[in-house]
Amino acid sequence: MWLLNRPLNPSVAQLGYFALSVVLTGLGFFVEQVPFTLAYIPLALAICHTDRSRTLWLVCGHFTWVAVISGWGLHQLGYNPALTIPAVLVTLALSTLVMTWLGIGLSSALLSLVPFFPANPLLITGAVFPGFGIWGVAALLLVIIGVEALCRPLARTCVLAAVLIAGQMLPALQPSSGPPEDTKRYVEIDISSHKAITRSGQWAQIAAVIEDGSTVILGENIFNHTDIGASAYWCRVATVKNATLYIGVMEKDGVGEVWGFEGRDCAVPSVAYRAEVGIPKISGGWLPNHAEVQSTPSGQQWLACFEGFSLYRWVRAYTTGATSVVIVSNDRLTRPIPTAVLRRKVSRQFAELFGLDVAHADTGRSILIVRQ
Repeated sequence: MWLLNRPLNPSVAQLGYFALSVVLTGLGFFVEQVPFTLAYIPLALAICHTDRSRTLWLVCGHFTWVAVISGWGLHQLGYNPALTIPAVLVTLALSTLVMTWLGIGLSSALLSLVPFFPANPLLITGAVFPGFGIWGVAALLLVIIGVEALCRPLARTCVLAAVLIAGQMLPALQPSSGPPEDTKRYVEIDISSHKAITRSGQWAQIAAVIEDGSTVILGENIFNHTDIGASAYWCRVATVKNATLYIGVMEKDGVGEVWGFEGRDCAVPSVAYRAEVGIPKISGGWLPNHAEVQSTPSGQQWLACFEGFSLYRWVRAYTTGATSVVIVSNDRLTRPIPTAVLRRKVSRQFAELFGLDVAHADTGRSILIVRQ
């Protein structure tokens, strides 16, 4: 009801908060050299404010980039902009209003129950409570709720600042971004410089990088599950090289899978992973799909594309006892928006939070060689 008592036209100051939020969030999300934490300064300001109108515009600015990514992705899929643009704007407005009304803490708690929501504020936990694992997620949630329960902006600011400083200074909370480089399980090979007119030319360049007896992971949606020729090609590469290949394949209904081609036994490739969550009605359903994994390297968990933004999937992967996570992705639908940069920034948060070895196989950008 508080909104009904305020003028509908935003003031210059409110628009300034919105613009500041959009700029800081965009820099933190998409510029590799900029710390990811910069994107969450608008939410920190919103937590410290007691004026809900200011909170609304700060939250709206932060969520605007999620709306942009979603809208552009739907456009690339061929949906009518006359329908998608209003739908995205309505979703942005409702998300902003709900988070402003309930508070960022309570909203984050409710969003944690949703398998896929790419803008949960708890994605920043690794920077606040590094090395704390699941307890860090719970601690950050309680801190936000506790700070928002305070009545005075100064008290909120002081408490939040004290928590952030403590999280960086206490020895038990020092960042742990996974194993040292020389002990990491995967070697990332940059293939972005590979240029070829045809798909077969691109694949031939990738095949040339694969060494005899190696284990290699390619990106997501390398080919469609109905493409028998593609399956035969990679089986032949695995046979000739006596290699094990893990390749992302688009299954029916757009759901991503990872197929394993192993040596001479690859005529019928194994299914190493099937994406548990995806974008509802586009690359997954409304509820997680817990399909049984048939084969996967020991101690490793898979994530597929937008699962890299799912708090649910990261927690679930960690609770399996995995020491490493491989994310296969294909960002064709969101180009030129650099969602790959955002995914890597988010994954570094969880590498620090859980002490995981995280690696990326991005279609057209990188492949992974598994160290023997």
